[in-house]
Amino acid sequence: MKTALVLAGGGSRGAYQIGVWQALREMEIPIHIVTGTSAGALNGALIAQDSFETAVKVWESIDTKMVFDLKKKATLAEYAKEFFQKGGASAEGLMNLMATHLDEDAVRNSPIEFGLVTVKKKGLTPCELYTEDIPKGQLNDYLLASASCYPAVKSHTIEGTEYIDGGYYDNMPVSLALKKGAKRLIVVNLESVGLIQSSVKELSQDKNTVYICPSHDLGNFLIFEKDVAKRNIRLGYLDTLKAFSFFSGHNFTFAKNEFSRLSKNKHVTIKKWKEFFRAKRLKGKLLDLSALTALEKYLSANTSLPLTTPVMLEIAAETAGKIYELNPLTLYTFDSFHRVLKERCTNFADEKNISELYQKMQQKKFSPKGDFLKNLDQKTITIFLAKLFCDTPDAVFRLGQLFPKETIAALYLMIFDLL
Repeated sequence: MKTALVLAGGGSRGAYQIGVWQALREMEIPIHIVTGTSAGALNGALIAQDSFETAVKVWESIDTKMVFDLKKKATLAEYAKEFFQKGGASAEGLMNLMATHLDEDAVRNSPIEFGLVTVKKKGLTPCELYTEDIPKGQLNDYLLASASCYPAVKSHTIEGTEYIDGGYYDNMPVSLALKKGAKRLIVVNLESVGLIQSSVKELSQDKNTVYICPSHDLGNFLIFEKDVAKRNIRLGYLDTLKAFSFFSGHNFTFAKNEFSRLSKNKHVTIKKWKEFFRAKRLKGKLLDLSALTALEKYLSANTSLPLTTPVMLEIAAETAGKIYELNPLTLYTFDSFHRVLKERCTNFADEKNISELYQKMQQKKFSPKGDFLKNLDQKTITIFLAKLFCDTPDAVFRLGQLFPKETIAALYLMIFDLL
């Protein structure tokens, strides 16, 4: 069965796809077809010619002025000047990069079939092309045409015809891969601008498709920065290994089955956790059902899976991790994640505001519209709720209506004694 790698367009976000490729290489997953649009087409050509090290080197070294031939460091104001005064930035720098690093003969002779999408500017006529459809000597021209993100970038002319970015027709060319007989798909979406002909929902549910989408924002697609590219390569690598179930997590990456193991080892405490969400009696009182609904709604919104104990734990852990700004580029075990999280919580000290929160609670002056609450940060609210939980858990759940995210994180900190 032919496996196709489908690479969406996304400008500077394309570095993410190199991380995807790195993971696929390590898993030794064969690729028979690669299709791409814009930056995805450029990456696809590098994959077809099997130049992984070159791809990493290029993405980790280029900056905006190299790609768009700007004479100095680009700012948004300078971009605007190029757009409006010159009809788009020049892509001469990108053409020079391709001339240096892309080998047309290697792409044409590759065992991997390569296809791209571009659009004729006049009439917005789509062109879905494989290498055999492109005249010899013009591959780089069609690659540049596919990546001409008009009007930000000037259109590219080939034999008197103006071409613009393939994203004007299909920024994620699944159908182009299917036309070559692909039976299995690995689809990489960069969540950038452009039309998409395929249903993302259907792709993510198709058993013959692995759909990979960034777990974090990849940045402005028109700004190329070395540090951002390195970060995005790492994200692409981790997200791909999670998509193939080698690791778990969404916003963070955990060793496989960590939360299943955790739920078994902490069965007594987890039993309490499950009781909270089933509205059982706690200290002689029923939990506030409206608050409970708000917490369950938050949990459900962060997963498509049933709310089993391991799933709830993972969502809560990631929520706490985001609040305390843990590094998403790290591969965590349960122990290493808790060690870093506890360190962040311990080092965070805002006793004045926490004491004031206690006073507000005692005086029943807690209002969602109060200026005091509006000015508090998530870290302070989360620690306050975690400390409050031990004494008055029913009060915490009432506050869950106002702060569902912080309440979920506070429960996690309390359960695993991370304060």
